[in-house]
Amino acid sequence: MKFRLVSSITCVSCCLAMAASAAPLDKEGTAEPSNGATVSPVRVGVLGGVGAPRALTVEGMFLVSERVLVGLEYGVLPTSTFGGVSVGVSAVSGDLRIFPFRGGPFFLGARLGRQVLDASATVTVASYGSYSGSTHQESWFFGPRLGLLWVSRPGFTIGTSVGLQIPLSHKVDTTLPAGVPRDKVVPSVIDTLGGGGVIPTLDLLQLGVAF
Repeated sequence: MKFRLVSSITCVSCCLAMAASAAPLDKEGTAEPSNGATVSPVRVGVLGGVGAPRALTVEGMFLVSERVLVGLEYGVLPTSTFGGVSVGVSAVSGDLRIFPFRGGPFFLGARLGRQVLDASATVTVASYGSYSGSTHQESWFFGPRLGLLWVSRPGFTIGTSVGLQIPLSHKVDTTLPAGVPRDKVVPSVIDTLGGGGVIPTLDLLQLGVAF
């Protein structure tokens, strides 16, 4: 009986030793590949998403040591009609996310970018008649946010976030005839989307790959 117990303990010990040698740990306590290859601390990937105020986004990203993500994002609201006014929005922004827990999904982040809005309409206004006009709005913005982003190694990526878009500057050019009140032809939602005030942002769903 005693011999069998000693033999079992010896066998288990050998198995544990073999497993440990097959997956050595790096300085951070992460198992290295069994073939001895070094795991790069930098990963690259791409994300596509849906949300607001820009309905569609695509982003190229670099993830460093599972702690810091730096990306470049392009977002667009395809031309849509609000109150008889056709409007389209596009933006390019730099993206930074910090993961407080290494490899964990929770992050704190921010965007810094430039947005362009173009709107046009042919409108009939009492006492003014019918006319065509357009509005071009440009703004620089800062966007703090927080969210979740799961990044597997390598492969599938999924995430979501909420935040704010805070205007840093706002420029408006318009071809509306002089004397015509803007509030007669430009819905408030257009001024809001154009970057004239603080608005909430939502990345409802982001999907992608990382290598």
